Amino acid sequence: MEDNYNQNSLIITDDIKSFLKVTSKWSKILAIIGFVSLGIMVIAGVISALFLGSASMSDTNMSSITGGLGGVMAFVYIIFAIVYYFPLIYLYRFSTNIKSAVDGDDQNQLSIAFEYLKKHYKFIGILTIAIIILYAIIFFIALILGVGALM
Repeated sequence: MEDNYNQNSLIITDDIKSFLKVTSKWSKILAIIGFVSLGIMVIAGVISALFLGSASMSDTNMSSITGGLGGVMAFVYIIFAIVYYFPLIYLYRFSTNIKSAVDGDDQNQLSIAFEYLKKHYKFIGILTIAIIILYAIIFFIALILGVGALM
């Protein structure tokens, strides 16, 4: 008697489909919360630029400090929003594709969904490594400046 499936292929059981549906819902919720947070971050950047910039106009002694600070804060908030947009869109696309793959038993959609999940985790991994390196650089600069101040 001949088997109808390849021994090396994966089998997606009803339990696995159930787990993937739940994962789809939670990943979509996390992505939407992330997008809302990005919107708040951009608004905070614009507000900081406007209010710190307008505060600097009323106080001429502080104009160069706060005016520059408002612009820097706005720039940083907007850069963070741009950076965090990409893993969020990958997560959102994973959630929508995995749902349609499970609902329609579509192997192609399943493959696309996991490609987006891979992109999401790859981006988060690279970002995490970059942040750790940045923290290490800041730590060593602070250490050098601290030791230099003691001499």
